[in-house]
Amino acid sequence: LKDRDKFSPLLKQFMERPRHPTPKSICCQILCTLQLPGRTKRPLIDELSEIPVEHRIDRAQRQHGGETHALQMLTSFLQDRGKTFSSGISSPISAWSSCSRLSPYLTWGHISLRHVIQTVKVAQQKYKGQKAAGLPVDPGWARSLTAFLSRIHWRSHFIQKLESEPEIETRDLCTAYQHLRRQPDDWNEVYYTAWQDGKTGYPFVDACMRCLLAHGWLNFRMRAMLVSFATYNLWLDWKRIAPHLARVFLDYEPGIHYPQLQMQAGTTGINAMRVYSVTKQAKDQDAKGVFIRKYVPELRSVPDKYIHEPWKMPEETQQNVGVRIGRDYPQPIVNEQESAKLAKQRVSDVRKQDGTKVLAQQVYQKHGSRSRTRPDG
Repeated sequence: LKDRDKFSPLLKQFMERPRHPTPKSICCQILCTLQLPGRTKRPLIDELSEIPVEHRIDRAQRQHGGETHALQMLTSFLQDRGKTFSSGISSPISAWSSCSRLSPYLTWGHISLRHVIQTVKVAQQKYKGQKAAGLPVDPGWARSLTAFLSRIHWRSHFIQKLESEPEIETRDLCTAYQHLRRQPDDWNEVYYTAWQDGKTGYPFVDACMRCLLAHGWLNFRMRAMLVSFATYNLWLDWKRIAPHLARVFLDYEPGIHYPQLQMQAGTTGINAMRVYSVTKQAKDQDAKGVFIRKYVPELRSVPDKYIHEPWKMPEETQQNVGVRIGRDYPQPIVNEQESAKLAKQRVSDVRKQDGTKVLAQQVYQKHGSRSRTRPDG
């Protein structure tokens, strides 16, 4: 596409095409003819695998692949879990079940987007019919399924960005921001390592990263918060944090990955600046510290009053609960308020320039959503 004027109708037309019927039986023969140096016989499947043997058992805490699991996940979402989608997707506690959890299966092709969309629309009609007939229907269904379909549309919207402009994997959509976070002293390896390992001194940030490392999945808001913290508070280049996240996301999709990284880093030119207060997010989404205590076990004995800001614990309290900040758990590596203020000013200074506005308009013409509800902000 040269621009986005026809994207939505073309996508709608494609998604409404009939699905291929499921074959009643499949007869196939797969021949492996690849010849390896020094081998005359057909190679074994294990010899072709890219996954080291020691990593093939790392499945206990992660979703399992395959069409059967994908279809089961879709069914459970439409029969039960989906009714709380709208209200439950923000917190990493409720999102675990409220989200569809279909992203890995869509990424790896275990289920098609067309099948998901058409199945959801059938469910919508079913619940509408039940409501019209006077049968009891949870009011959350209508709102949640509509919201889910909207986000599915966003998925294709972002993937289209990379298809239209593959260069955004390596450069900013709006080139006016190209110099930000790339000056000689901007990269801080200590900050990066602490963020990557979940040891920043901010409990909610660390819990989210450790959850991601363990499961390969985290809800969208928390992913955005991790990127916001890295690119604003720590002032790290989105290009240099991209590989780590790509490796740990079980649902890594390049077409979503790079546009979203840039959107959260504020370098697209067409998005509102998204700077998350990680402490506020913690108090809003994990008020009692349940999520924090699960993934940052060294803080389990910390009282609720200090669970989001343990560095504020008095020395006596630290001694009583057996958690010494700076020894058992790190001090915050940056000042949240000061670092965010400085970063926002730097980005804002570029955003206000006339040349930036001209370039941003060009970006919007090529990539901006034409729908009334713009996922681009």
